[in-house]
Amino acid sequence: MERRCCVITIQVAPVATEYRAQGSYEMNNSDTVIAALDNVKNVSCDLKEKVGIKGTLQLICDLLKTLVNNSDVNSEAANFLMEQVAFLGSNKFARRPCSHLFKCISNNWLNQKNDGRCFFYPKFDSVHAVQDIADFKAARFATIRELCNLESDKLVKYGFRLKLKALVPSSMERRNVKLVLCIFNEHVTEALAELGEKNKLLYSKDTSDFLKIIIKWWQIVNVKTPNKGKRLNNSYQEPLSYDEKYIKMAFLEKFLKWIDDWERMKFSTGTFTKETMTAIVLSTKAIIEI
Repeated sequence: MERRCCVITIQVAPVATEYRAQGSYEMNNSDTVIAALDNVKNVSCDLKEKVGIKGTLQLICDLLKTLVNNSDVNSEAANFLMEQVAFLGSNKFARRPCSHLFKCISNNWLNQKNDGRCFFYPKFDSVHAVQDIADFKAARFATIRELCNLESDKLVKYGFRLKLKALVPSSMERRNVKLVLCIFNEHVTEALAELGEKNKLLYSKDTSDFLKIIIKWWQIVNVKTPNKGKRLNNSYQEPLSYDEKYIKMAFLEKFLKWIDDWERMKFSTGTFTKETMTAIVLSTKAIIEI
């Protein structure tokens, strides 16, 4: 069997002491189940099975990556698992799924208290060479709102995906990735490039540049099917590998340096929260290592 056929993903449901799992083998209720699995799926083919597992004292596989959602209970379980992984000599561990990080980036932006809700970020092409404040840019969320208002009465729009729900979301709507994508998409960057300077929208170019960085990162890490890049004619949305002259891998490594440079400036405003910054670094590093 080829090595790629041995790589599987395991989705774990809530912990239970008694659970009846239906699959090729049916476990009795008398068996103590440590974790109930929604499914076990092979990465390289369509094999998918629903099973139940029991506790073990010996790990007989290589743990490549572990993802948890935003639940406090799951976070505590992940912290415990990190200790076990470190004991086993593995350092490949990701704390958050990228879809959650994507929402955190948007929510961090919405939560800024400065004028215009700005992110003050370093230039992407000059990481580790920042000398003064002139090397920084400002991504202004209020500019995107002004862009939406500017095109609100137009029949044909550049940023046609922008909507009020995405710009002023409720607490529940902040959890919706589709609404985040209404802001982080190429149509908005094109709208800012076309209309920003003409209509004197503040920091329109800097805001567009920030969106492009996050969009490209999202396209690379959010690949769920092997043919997505071909279908959308976007090489950044093809499965990550060291092919194609390392373009995607080089971007992720540069992205990590950019985040590190941003973190080292220790701004009191206009930046990600410490938790979001750490989660982005851990998850992106794990993707590169795997």
